[in-house]
Amino acid sequence: MSTSNIDDRLARLAPTSSPDPERLAAARSAVFDTTEDERCGSRRGRAHDGAHVVDLHDAPDDVVTPLGAARRRRNRHLGAAAAAAGVVGVVSVGIVLLPGEAGIFPASPESTCEDQLLRHLGPLPEDAEEPVWRTVASESTDTTDTTLLVLDGGGLAGACSEIRGEGGGFTSTATWSLPDVEPAADEILPRGITTGRAPVVWGVADANVTGVVVTHEWDHGTSRSVVEARVTDDGYWSAFFSPEDRIPQDAEPRFTWQLEDGTERSMALDEAWPGVDASTPLAEARREACGMTFPSSSPRLVLEEVRDDAGVTFLADGAGPSVLCLQDAGPPYSVRLASGGTTLEPETSPAEEEAVADYGGAGSRGAALVGRAGDDVARVQVTTTDGLPFDAEVVDGYWVVWGAALGSEEGDDPWQDATLRWYLTDGSPGGERTVFE
Repeated sequence: MSTSNIDDRLARLAPTSSPDPERLAAARSAVFDTTEDERCGSRRGRAHDGAHVVDLHDAPDDVVTPLGAARRRRNRHLGAAAAAAGVVGVVSVGIVLLPGEAGIFPASPESTCEDQLLRHLGPLPEDAEEPVWRTVASESTDTTDTTLLVLDGGGLAGACSEIRGEGGGFTSTATWSLPDVEPAADEILPRGITTGRAPVVWGVADANVTGVVVTHEWDHGTSRSVVEARVTDDGYWSAFFSPEDRIPQDAEPRFTWQLEDGTERSMALDEAWPGVDASTPLAEARREACGMTFPSSSPRLVLEEVRDDAGVTFLADGAGPSVLCLQDAGPPYSVRLASGGTTLEPETSPAEEEAVADYGGAGSRGAALVGRAGDDVARVQVTTTDGLPFDAEVVDGYWVVWGAALGSEEGDDPWQDATLRWYLTDGSPGGERTVFE
């Protein structure tokens, strides 16, 4: 936070004279009453030198009050109490109400990051336990504070960066939902990547991995930035890049790691999507993240492809079960949508010049539709009721259409009354129908 911001907030929140002891006691009592009575939003906060930090609703700052209350307060009450007390200090992430003299008391980057990640979680149930975060790595420089945290018990992680400069500063926060997938023997597994002015790249490693190096390359490999990652005793590795590295958004990360016996290995992120005819440890971990299981059959991998920031994996078994998984294209390859069904029986399969839809699914972050195509069908297109056309991928008698833009927070079904059109190998129209008649 810049000096001008500190001065501005002090001017707005603190009187110029010392507080009257009786007014100070009354204001502090009002704060305590507020913390006990006003309980809205999630339970959150952090301890700092005998004080407790709680979030303000309409500002990016926090109010710190003496320990004893651990619930979010209403800004209008806390703001009034803090101004009445008159003893305040401004820290990098908040306003501090203390029983002594005014001063500047910086919060730790780890505590600040915990607070930011709790905002991402949203309101917690009243009887829910406060989330406990573990610090995987933290680094502070003249211009940047970066912290990587993992939720105790797994399942969620987050990274926070605070970047300072002459023109002011800003913070960035990223969170990842983590699949329960471990790296293969002698391998590493990327868990998360951020882009921007201070990129963070991190993951997990097998016990035999002794070191990890992350290289960003751009301009067709002519420019690069290299960072040696920290590796913890329990298998986390992380690399923090500084704003001075000037890494563009489209830079491609590459990983190199060493084993205990001196062997060196490497991978690029595109190894997670090698296609149906190839496999890599990273690809197997990504596929496993989809949780694709079949109790009585072993369907084959029919399609695996990335478009923009989402990728689709489709497995099928002739007239038996099939399943489709829509994932984030990058680590940790979180599942956006999983949908499955049974394809048509052979006697009702489409004729050579026909195409039919089998099943579809939709979620907030994407949608997908699966069908069958006759031998003479070369192209399939689905047009939603909003008039958006989507070209399907046609392979081995199946067709799949998907897209992140088809997702809907309201739960709308993009396939309701959608139109299916198909074209033959000679380029002529094969026909059209409503997707699900």
